[in-house]
Amino acid sequence: MEQTMIIIDCSKQSNSDPIDVSRYLPALQLELTEIAIRGKGAMCSHQEWPLLRVQRRIIEGRLKPSDVEVRIVVNGIVHNIRLDSDGEMLDPWPGISPAALRYQELYGDDGILS
Repeated sequence: MEQTMIIIDCSKQSNSDPIDVSRYLPALQLELTEIAIRGKGAMCSHQEWPLLRVQRRIIEGRLKPSDVEVRIVVNGIVHNIRLDSDGEMLDPWPGISPAALRYQELYGDDGILS
């Protein structure tokens, strides 16, 4: 099974340690994402909620793509992900996307609901 971590960094400092918010409920992850955006901090999660919030803020014009760095770590390999002015990922999702993982969890490899 793939191990995936999404890192959102608004600090623009290479030595900033991201705070892991994976253990929190999605609503709290979103609030912590807002704090990271406003406070120029860094965070990471195994879930896609923080990335979706960053993409939304870019779409709304409240955050510039150049103000945030997104890295997705899959099985120890770091992938830098660029976002455009519409919040879309310019680079492909490395490995299996969260939506595909949920599909596999529900339906298995054969596509039949477990």
